[in-house]
Amino acid sequence: MLDLGYYFVGKVDRGSGTVFTVDDGYETHVYEHPHGVSKRDIRVAVAVAFIDDQDSSLDYRVTGRYPHYSIEEVK
Repeated sequence: MLDLGYYFVGKVDRGSGTVFTVDDGYETHVYEHPHGVSKRDIRVAVAVAFIDDQDSSLDYRVTGRYPHYSIEEVK
């Protein structure tokens, strides 16, 4: 039988709505979708938060569609 306690990663409040994920190549980050924020605005925020922090000598882009995004190196 699977023990979920070993695989627990976090909690979301019951009334929080939906969540989205960002896979940066090392970890998968889970965020709550803020009320009233568009999917386009979320995608822009993901790009700013994850790509601006990456190595500036390499080009990265946000791939995937809501609710699952990935950060990938442009080849």
